[in-house]
Amino acid sequence: MAKQEKEPRSALKRGLDYLAERAAIEQEISARGLGHTYVDDSGRFVGMSPQDDWQKLGINAFVVQLVLNTRELEGELVDWLNAAMSEHRFVTPSGRRVRLSPDSVVGLDFDDGVQQWFLLEYEEEQADGAEIRAKLAGYRHYYESSEWTEQFPAQPTLLFVCEGSQVERQVLRALSRMSTDVPAFVTTERRYLVSQKIGPGTLGRIWRVPRSRGFHYALKLPVELAE
Repeated sequence: MAKQEKEPRSALKRGLDYLAERAAIEQEISARGLGHTYVDDSGRFVGMSPQDDWQKLGINAFVVQLVLNTRELEGELVDWLNAAMSEHRFVTPSGRRVRLSPDSVVGLDFDDGVQQWFLLEYEEEQADGAEIRAKLAGYRHYYESSEWTEQFPAQPTLLFVCEGSQVERQVLRALSRMSTDVPAFVTTERRYLVSQKIGPGTLGRIWRVPRSRGFHYALKLPVELAE
């Protein structure tokens, strides 16, 4: 998202809450996804304090749009976890220690009861190429060793939402050079926002995959898209 001056934390929290309310996301789930506290029915404060809400605004806006598009297909949000709650540590068979911390984890449930899980990464335009490659190396070990079976009932899909086309090219180039394929899709904010006006938005043919020569794809879902 375009950079703006930082607002007071309380004002930004209200903005993030508004996005979640717009998609009618339950308060308990939105608190986990946005990473801040809420008061439950018994008066207890529940949730986690945000580390840096401003950096998360882009991915949170995308998640809300994903939920809205999912409901158009009669699907529903199962859960939404922030970066701290999404962290997963493991040791590869070769003894390498790996720490993964997606910006968000989102679970969707469609009307036939089939769940789809996504690991979401939001990359700002000035993202460092070396950091992107290091992040992808962790995901390579994660999928190679089937570590995802410790967290999910089915293999999750890795989604990169990029602030602009420059960092999108960096991510695609890094994915193309990996020795092992991972189930990854890449898009830009502009592409999913434009698609939202003329089609199924985040679930439409807005995604690029490694070595796709520029063709756009829709996510693999357990339902048919009406495009």
